[in-house]
Amino acid sequence: MGTIDAAAGNLRKVMRGKVSLPTDAGYASALRIWNGAVKHRPALVAHCETDDDVRAAVRAARTHRLPLSERGGGHDWAVRPMGW
Repeated sequence: MGTIDAAAGNLRKVMRGKVSLPTDAGYASALRIWNGAVKHRPALVAHCETDDDVRAAVRAARTHRLPLSERGGGHDWAVRPMGW
C-alpha cells in the first residue's frame, strides 16, 4: 500500500481536484455508476477538475507503475470507453 499512499500524497500536492482512497469520505460515491453489474474497486480515485489534474494523474500512474482507467461520459454497457 506504500505505493498507493505515495501516489495519493503526490497527487494531493499538485491537483486542484481531490484524491480519494478507500478509507476517505467520497470514495464510495465516486464508484457509483449506472451499471450495478460492474464492481471495480480502484486503489485511489483522482477527481480531476482540470487538464493539469488529468496530466498529473497519468504521470502518477506511470511513476508509481499503477494501472490506470478513466471514467467519464460515453461508456458502453460494460463501462468501456467508447471510441477507442
